[in-house]
Amino acid sequence: MTRPPLTPTLLKWPGCGDSVSGFFCNTLRALMAMGAYSDLVRSRLVQAQYFKDPFNYDEYLRKNVFLPHINNEVAGSRRSDYAKNLASLDLLLLYMWKDDETVVPRESSLFGVYNATLGAIQCLRQQALFQEDWIGLKQLDDKGGLMLDEIEGGHMHIDFDWFNTTIVHSILAF
Repeated sequence: MTRPPLTPTLLKWPGCGDSVSGFFCNTLRALMAMGAYSDLVRSRLVQAQYFKDPFNYDEYLRKNVFLPHINNEVAGSRRSDYAKNLASLDLLLLYMWKDDETVVPRESSLFGVYNATLGAIQCLRQQALFQEDWIGLKQLDDKGGLMLDEIEGGHMHIDFDWFNTTIVHSILAF
């Protein structure tokens, strides 16, 4: 598949939102696209460990030393204990912030991924990772232990009153 031109909707850097197209942001986008899987970049830039190039999935699987393994994406070396351990949780709460510019795409906070074939974000429940239960999320969901939600604000901006009311006194009170 031919890679489309770099656009802010595919590769972003914190502070480099859709309306930012300056030299600094464009340079960072280009460097990440060219070298996210290079030893030099991966050893110096923690964000590279979370970069999943939807247009070069095979290279991602080969060269990313963290994410493909923790998500059990590498066929033939999937660890059943990962799925067993995650499925054993009583509850997993995952939140996506509506104005998040740090996690891109923001839907990846809820295990969403950009699907290059579809040209759109694919939610968790539409992916093989969930349907084939590579990491136990389907088992957890089937027993009512997976909660995915969207909240107001930017990345990790948590309102204390919301947290106290919603998390502490409602969800954790059961």
